[in-house]
Amino acid sequence: MHSLEALESGNAWRKYARKGVLGGLVLDLVPLEECHRRQMEEFQDRLDAETVYRRHGGCFSAEIRKSTAWLERQWNKEGHDVFSQGAFLHGFLIGIGSICKLPGGKSAEVALVVAPEFQGLGRGGAKGVGGLLLEDLVRYARQQQLECVTAHFAVRNPCCERLLGKHGFDISTWSYLKQEGSAILELRRPHELPKAQAALAHERVWPLVGHP
Repeated sequence: MHSLEALESGNAWRKYARKGVLGGLVLDLVPLEECHRRQMEEFQDRLDAETVYRRHGGCFSAEIRKSTAWLERQWNKEGHDVFSQGAFLHGFLIGIGSICKLPGGKSAEVALVVAPEFQGLGRGGAKGVGGLLLEDLVRYARQQQLECVTAHFAVRNPCCERLLGKHGFDISTWSYLKQEGSAILELRRPHELPKAQAALAHERVWPLVGHP
């Protein structure tokens, strides 16, 4: 149960399911649910130590990352303040993007993690797995009428910083004192932006199904 056909109507988050194209490969971009647990566990097994460290700022074992307490924070369910989107290729989960609403309900924090063998495919102007997932997270944030989206870095992550910058995030100066960095995207409705920026915002927020 990994493809678009596995989803039934009835849950609001399922409207974010779509297909995306990556270098000639067709991906299923699907909101994660408990039924995807097996694929999520296999995904955690495939992450190397560097990827885990860049994502979480620490070394967490695969067993911890496959625990129910860990995984259930990532799948979508009613009354949950987290939206998670998975990128699937031929039934295998290759990337996860999550956005969590912060107290107050006007802002949220995003996070991305991509399987090592699929990282870096967005170079040269092309969209990679992280870029496709980030589009959906921003689209979700806009439709939830959030005012800003942030991302935090426990360790330096130049590739992720470049990706966020391409999607309009302002990257803060890295603080060696605090050992952290951040990026922020101020969300405004397209009609509040200059004409050229509004067109770009529309393209990012509502991408066509199958658009690379």
